Amino acid sequence: MATYQEIKQREEAKQIFEKVKADGFKLLQEGKIDELTYNAKVRNVGIELGLIGPNEYPGRLPGFVEPVLEVAGGI
Repeated sequence: MATYQEIKQREEAKQIFEKVKADGFKLLQEGKIDELTYNAKVRNVGIELGLIGPNEYPGRLPGFVEPVLEVAGGI
């Protein structure tokens, strides 16, 4: 069973990851970075934080956007 500290660290890592995704998505929408750069940076941060493995690929959109689009757009 995970300790309180481990759970807290995991939640903080998830928050950081979602912030990086959201910030990167904003830059992508503004045309300041390309999709390849966005995907590479988000993936590297996810791996560094231990949230995804080296053979996994995170969703492209920030976490708060994905559920809305799934319901509204059937993505």
